[in-house]
Parts: sequence; C-alpha cells; structure tokens
Amino acid sequence: MKKDKLEQFFSDKLENFEAPYDANAWMSVASKIGEGGPSSGLSRAAKIGLISLAAVFAGFVIYTFILEEKTITHQSIASIEEPAEVKAVESSVKEIKEQTLVTLSENNANLESNSTPSELNEENAQEVELNSRTIANETSHLYNVESESSISHSNPVITNVVTNSKNNFIAGHVSTLLLCKGENVTISNLGKEKEVVRFTVNGKTIQLTTGKKTSLTIHEPTEIRFTNDKNELIRLEDIQILENPHPHFDVDANIYEEGLPVAKFTSYGNYKSISWDFGNDQTALGPEPTAHYFDKGVFPVTLTVIGANGCIGTETKNVEISDKYNLLATNSIRLNDPNLETRTFMPFCLKERETKFNLTIIDPKDNSVVFSSNDTSKSWDGTDQRTGRLLPTYKTFIWQVQLETPMQGERGIYNGTVTIVE
Repeated sequence: MKKDKLEQFFSDKLENFEAPYDANAWMSVASKIGEGGPSSGLSRAAKIGLISLAAVFAGFVIYTFILEEKTITHQSIASIEEPAEVKAVESSVKEIKEQTLVTLSENNANLESNSTPSELNEENAQEVELNSRTIANETSHLYNVESESSISHSNPVITNVVTNSKNNFIAGHVSTLLLCKGENVTISNLGKEKEVVRFTVNGKTIQLTTGKKTSLTIHEPTEIRFTNDKNELIRLEDIQILENPHPHFDVDANIYEEGLPVAKFTSYGNYKSISWDFGNDQTALGPEPTAHYFDKGVFPVTLTVIGANGCIGTETKNVEISDKYNLLATNSIRLNDPNLETRTFMPFCLKERETKFNLTIIDPKDNSVVFSSNDTSKSWDGTDQRTGRLLPTYKTFIWQVQLETPMQGERGIYNGTVTIVE
C-alpha cells in the first residue's frame, strides 16, 4: 500500500531507531485522524484537533531524535579510542620494558655467580643504557604521532651549554725577558681574588693562584704561553738569552815570598768584574791575585767574571799544594858549622815576616823551658838560658812558636823538634 507524506516522514525518522516503523500501528493512528482509512463520522473540528495532537506528538518525536543524535555524537567523540598506531607503540613499549626487566634479572643472576664486581658493573651498565635508550626512543615516538601543524612552537631548549669558569684566567707577570744562560726568571700572579695564571713552558703547564709565583732556570731561548682553561692563548712572551763569557786562568803554586807560602794566579780577558774563590775560605778580586795555602792538599779554585753584557762566566781548576807550612824551621843546630844560620835555631819564615811571635825551647824530660825569644835577632845556640851552659849534644828538644796575629787560614801555633849536633 502506498504511504502518504506524513506516514513517509515518520517512517524515515524512525528508520534508525531500535523500534522500527510499524505499518499497522500507523494505520491505527491514521484511522483515528481519518487519513488513509474509512470515515469515522467525526466532525471537522474533531479531526482538526486530532491532526494537531498528531503534529505535537511528531514534533516531540523529532526533538527527541535530534537530542539523542547529539548525545550519541558527543559520546562517540568522547569515547574514540587512541589511534591504532599509538596503541601498537604503547604495547611495544610495555613489551620492551617487560623483556628488559626479565633480561636484566637473568643477567644479574648470571653475573653474580660468574663475574667479578668490575665485570658486573660494566656489562650490566651497558645493557641498562641500551635498553633505556630503546624505551626512551619508543616513548618519544609515542608522544610524537601528532602532525607537525599541531605541535606547539614554544621557546627551544638549549642543550650542551658550556658554562663559564668560576675563575678568571689572566696573563702572569714575567720578571724579565732578557736573561743570561742559566739565570732564573720569576713568573707571578699579580691578579685579584680568584684570578688564575696558567702558562705552558717547555711542554710543562703550571697554574698559579692569586699572590703566588714561581722561578724557572732558563738555558736557551724560551716561549711562555699564557692560556685559559680551554687552552686558548691569552698572551705570548719570548725570553731571549745573552751569551755568557768564557774566562781562563793560569796558576803558579808552592812558592814562598816574604816567608809565606804563595800561589799566584793570572786571568785572561777583559771583563767588568773578576773574582776568585781559592777553595780554602780565601777570596780575592782582580786579574792577578795571590793566595796563601798553609796546608797540604788539593784545592778547587774558581774564577768568576762578569762580561760587558752583564752575564756571568766561570772556570774552575784544582791546585795541588805539596807541603804543609811550618815556618821553614830546620830540625837541628850544628855547633861546629861555620855558617851562622846553621849553628843557631830560628825558623826562617819568622825572619822574613813582619809578625809578632814568641819562640820557646822545651826539654821533653821535664817540660821545662830552656830558651825563649820574641826577637829574630836572638836565636837559640844550644845553651840553657837559665844556667848559661851548653846543653848535651845529640839530645832532641821541642820548639814552639805562637803568633800574635796569624793570617787568614793560618793556625796560631807552630811546633816541631830540634836536635843539638856537634
């Protein structure tokens, strides 16, 4: 049977509802309103009323349908599940985490039983790092499935920023840039608090804090590089070397002059300054000095000169002294010798020197003094000064000389033996 317009409207609207359109139901309604069925004998006003009631009912149905449709749409949007790709990634991440935990547990058990502590730490750490990176990459992918247009353009995050050092690096103060070979240069930190001097010289790097300094011995032209903690050059200093002089000297030793042992020295070359160290606590200045050696032995003599450029040069030689100084005293007096010098006793050097002394002759039998003199013109002739008698021949006596003003390096008392011979 052909549907009229009103029936078709209700049929279309109720097509998607759980209760489908029922033609019999519609015929029942239509019979009530007098459309599509036999006449019911109702008045025209009654028919109009029924039609109005049906229209109201239809409007209510349409309103309800629209409201339910909006509700369904809202619920559908709210209940939309995440894309399949996101679910797959989440599932993969979960599976990776589970596999990682299982693997780590197994590895830890094996390592605890088979590995040393160092092996456990290194291998376990590598695997944890690898799995952590995998999880991080998967998680990063999970939260970046949106399109580029939906990503927020916020301020970029700066990574690997190198912060400034707490210390400020400065160039140091160099005491001089012109040196003689073997001299020292001093490098100082004259900066303020927390300023650091860092420099490299001959492959060695040194750091000085505020107020500190260091000295370096320089033998050749040297480059000093002042740098910061990143090894960036702050300042470069070049130290130049001046040539040192090379002195030379000769020596004539084991001679006597004016009753003293003498060694004569002669230096060669023209220098601003010439100084000597004779190796026996004696020193001198000048190109041709003399030195007195009172003891036997070998002595290192050093000549030091200062050249015209201010640089220092040295030379050292060993000087050998063959005899110990003993005032050149004889060991006997010969009573019958025609030579007056040998018939009396007076140390030779006392006659040559202008020095005050006291000579005594002692009898070793009783330590009595048989003779004494402080005048070189009064020598001992073998007599006992107390009695005026000649002492026995071939008898040995002890002599002793005491100097009032000995020279530098000289002992104050000399002694020996003397024998009376016919």
